[in-house]
Amino acid sequence: MKSFFSILFLIVVSIQLNGQVLEINISQNTTSDSVLAQLQGVISGPLPPYNSHAVDITEGMQEIGIPSIRNNGYFNDALDMESMFNCGGSTYPSWNCDPEDTNNYYWGASDTLFESIINGGFEPFFRVGGEYQCEFRHHDYSGPRAYEEDNYIRAAKRVVNRYLHWNGSSGTFTYLDLWTEYPNPMFWDRTNEAFEVFWGKLFDTLKTAYPQLKVGGPGYLFTLFIAKGRTDDPHVQEMISFLNYLYEHNIHPDWIGWHMFHLEPADYYRANVNMRHLLNGDDLFSFVPWAGSGFFDNTELICDAYNLGQYKVDSLGQNPREIPRAELYRYYNKKEGAALLSGIWMNLQMTDAQRAYYYRANDPNSNPNLPPTDSTNEFGTGLFWGDTLGTPKTTAYAFKLFSYVYNNYPYLLTTDDFTNLGISDSLWVLASEDRAGKYAILVSNVDSDSSHTFRLNIKGIPVDTLHFIINVRKINDSENGETVYPHTRTNFRINSMNVMLIELEPKPNSVEEDEIPLRFSLEQNYPNPFNPTTNITYVIARSEATRQSTGRSANAYNSTDCFTHDCVGVRNDGIVHVSLKIYDALGREVATLVNKKQTPGKYSVQFNASNLPSGIYFYTLRAGGFVQTKKMILMK
Repeated sequence: MKSFFSILFLIVVSIQLNGQVLEINISQNTTSDSVLAQLQGVISGPLPPYNSHAVDITEGMQEIGIPSIRNNGYFNDALDMESMFNCGGSTYPSWNCDPEDTNNYYWGASDTLFESIINGGFEPFFRVGGEYQCEFRHHDYSGPRAYEEDNYIRAAKRVVNRYLHWNGSSGTFTYLDLWTEYPNPMFWDRTNEAFEVFWGKLFDTLKTAYPQLKVGGPGYLFTLFIAKGRTDDPHVQEMISFLNYLYEHNIHPDWIGWHMFHLEPADYYRANVNMRHLLNGDDLFSFVPWAGSGFFDNTELICDAYNLGQYKVDSLGQNPREIPRAELYRYYNKKEGAALLSGIWMNLQMTDAQRAYYYRANDPNSNPNLPPTDSTNEFGTGLFWGDTLGTPKTTAYAFKLFSYVYNNYPYLLTTDDFTNLGISDSLWVLASEDRAGKYAILVSNVDSDSSHTFRLNIKGIPVDTLHFIINVRKINDSENGETVYPHTRTNFRINSMNVMLIELEPKPNSVEEDEIPLRFSLEQNYPNPFNPTTNITYVIARSEATRQSTGRSANAYNSTDCFTHDCVGVRNDGIVHVSLKIYDALGREVATLVNKKQTPGKYSVQFNASNLPSGIYFYTLRAGGFVQTKKMILMK
């Protein structure tokens, strides 16, 4: 799991006064868990449901870089067990017949949908389960009856075999998802105890038959209570009971899935972190029977269904308040949704979640040309409108930006400041890099009222035009992230409910020759006093030989330039050994911030004094013959 303080490539910046410039410091990630996860999956698509005005959105999904689709029948039972294996009779579903009899299988709709996923180049995240209801044929019950369970499981094995080896393939998918959602009486209307036994048998059968697959599920529904730390909630106890059944019967799922339909990005971080604590049996969940056993150590966590939900809740996840229709419309379709989804994506990236699947891709009952009050826009979570063009929504462009970052800047960076996690009215910032020295900083302003101004430092270097070529992309209701804007200022400004991608390409030698500083200097730390972090900026001057190589005469420089003893130890190419150390009031060294050779230029480093007591400290810069000390005050 990415550590709470050391992996924090994700930065939350809390409520700010208008006009305040925020300082955001990004540094090298030194942990082993240092790559972006593939969290751009979606549920449903690319085909629309039966009798829909919507269109095939294969090209649209390819355009925004969707890598994987979790198959859902879209309330029409395509690729659902109810439709594929059906014994007929007076009830629907009906599973009380011979699963070895091919006459009991109906592959038309499921084959068509699966083939569209494969032909579109999408990886199936294959679900064995069903929707809780069918728009065209009513479900008389949810989940197999006790006398149908064995038939269902044997039929599921045939279904997996058919699509895993589609058209002779050795394997069309890696993840096998067992069930849809639990605990939820709409999907299972018998007892929880009966479900535990059924799911365990289903897992054992399919994992034994297909050991190469990562088999898991079942789609835990009440994760918000886990995010809120509600360990005593009855729904959380249901999940503990399910996991305990697996533990007691030595059933090792490859992954556990969880669902969340919620607006607050920070709660997605808390959800996955606390789910990991639950599997580990530590922290909030040190009381579970498997605590200390390591039983679920190798079990992945996957957010296999999420969207922005239709309710707001209090800090405990209680007292739901329905979101007004006009507000919900903007969350589902406009810049507000793009900003919040970006925050969610970034929060999940800082956990050990391996996959995430947004509900959903297409949205047949919607139209961008109709007002939000129109009844056909009743439930519009899809990334594409249901018009005849399959028009992408603003939220789709956010997904395109996620895929762009994932594919081009896959290596995470980190920051030392993550103390404001979950504060409302905030910025979410995710930084990553490629292996060629280029950087990407994804920023989402989920403040519903205010714009924010900020500046960046990355690996001790100010993000400005002296050091970088800077380009910016924006996503809002009028911009889709395609236009690249050259950025020529030191500060960045992001409007309310906007998404921004900042791309940085270092300039050769960081700075142009004539812009290399002419003298050494050590600046006063900022802020000062500070708690617990502050920034220290210093300048490494060019040497005499370096300046002479530019063709400028020595007379062009004044007597304070690097002709003096300051340049002792400075090579002709300007490289000098630099040390920057922190001392307490008694002269004892408490930290070394820099101890390496550096080229001429301006540098900025962050000092984190969270482990030190309040008081007066001193910092000393040594570079060649240059030595300077300044005082700073830590106030906690």
